[in-house]
Amino acid sequence: MSSTVLLGAKLVGVMPPSVQKVYRTLRSGKRMHVGDIELKTRYSPRTVRQALRQLKNARLITQIPDMMDMRRHYYMVVAS
Repeated sequence: MSSTVLLGAKLVGVMPPSVQKVYRTLRSGKRMHVGDIELKTRYSPRTVRQALRQLKNARLITQIPDMMDMRRHYYMVVAS
């Protein structure tokens, strides 16, 4: 296991439970839209957006534009 993965796991461990759940949801390996994350976590759109913002700022996830609809984005865990 790389040091980046260990550092990411420690960082997520000190974040709020909602952020941890969103991160675990994204670790499935699939890229997801905000709506997909909302359905899986059963969190409100605002809670999901805040969690995604924190994870992006910590550089644990990446945001990918949806080429079919440039207003939407996919999110996925950064490859280690």
